Amino acid sequence: TGRDIVDIVMNINSNNGECLEIIGFLDDNPELSGEFVMNYPILGTLDLACFYSHHKFANGLGSPSSFRNRHLVIEKLKLLSDQFINIIHSSVQMAPSASLGSGLVIYPNVVIMSNVRIKNHVTILSNSTINHDVEIGDYSIIASGVQISGEVGIGKSCYIGTGASLIQKIKVGDSCLIGMGSVLLESIPSHSKAVGNPSKLKL
Repeated sequence: TGRDIVDIVMNINSNNGECLEIIGFLDDNPELSGEFVMNYPILGTLDLACFYSHHKFANGLGSPSSFRNRHLVIEKLKLLSDQFINIIHSSVQMAPSASLGSGLVIYPNVVIMSNVRIKNHVTILSNSTINHDVEIGDYSIIASGVQISGEVGIGKSCYIGTGASLIQKIKVGDSCLIGMGSVLLESIPSHSKAVGNPSKLKL
């Protein structure tokens, strides 16, 4: 994800007339300190974030195995919400009525339609479509090629797998995992896992 963010920043600088300067990475593995990723240094561990109070941060955390704990890492840093920058590729198509939080990373060719509400620290991967009146909760991850129909509600700290489809008006509770290619036709409660076409709950 960190490498992807570097590429998206380069795109932003080339196409949006901005000049974002990348200082480096913070990583919770102390053995990586001093290494380089795409020519940018790993400056140290995440607890050094307080020493960069005059800089902005991009949130590159999260995977299918750790998505439920993203909020714990961010909350531990004790950074203000305005210290996180939104990283949005220039190819993203977004309705003027959409509402965005902070700390977002939005990959190429994402479509965000009218009155969509995306909360803080959400990551949306390439070629996903979020239709009208959808709400996505804090810290959730939408993987590539996801199709979310209108008026869907997605809770906090969810992971929606690659190629999943969600029918209109359903609700996904907090900390849910939707498997790759799944077709979700009914609302599911918090801490659920749903896989298949049509999807079935896995406890």
